[in-house]
Amino acid sequence: IVSGVAAAQWGATLNCDGCHGGNAGATNKITTGQHALHTNNAVLGANLSCVECHANTVLNDTTIGTAANHMNSFANFSGAKAGKNKAACTAAYCHSDGKGGAGTTVSWSTGPALDCKGCHGGGTSQAGEPVYTSTAPGTSKTNNHPKHVGTTGANATCQNCHSTTMSGTALSASGNHLNKSINVIQGGT
Repeated sequence: IVSGVAAAQWGATLNCDGCHGGNAGATNKITTGQHALHTNNAVLGANLSCVECHANTVLNDTTIGTAANHMNSFANFSGAKAGKNKAACTAAYCHSDGKGGAGTTVSWSTGPALDCKGCHGGGTSQAGEPVYTSTAPGTSKTNNHPKHVGTTGANATCQNCHSTTMSGTALSASGNHLNKSINVIQGGT
């Protein structure tokens, strides 16, 4: 905290990058906790902006919106991607199986580092394909993945059915990975 600077002036005199570091486009990228994994991460397929987790504090990646929230002694986790509070990150869509299932347990200070298998697969999953028991056709948990991935388990097989989400073995920059839709569009080979 800089003494002598009125709370109302914070947004006008300083920006986030100057004190904390900023998003993927910032010169001084923020690295505390798991910020680096959320603001500049190929694993997400998108770079999250500050407002997506701190909506009641900031207006965007460089402007403080509510100085009182900024000045409190803890971060305000109010954005849609933060599940409305830090403790709810595990329950947020971003850390779910993508089908309304239970969230993956996460910690802001220790992780874990997540990969395709960590959220979608598990158990006998080869490449992160869901391995849960299939429900009736047309329901949210119909699962034909084992049939299509088989025992090959090649990461690149995901792009064959999810071409606007995956590109080879990496997520595409389309933002489809976190759009709350299952984007089945043929691609690959």
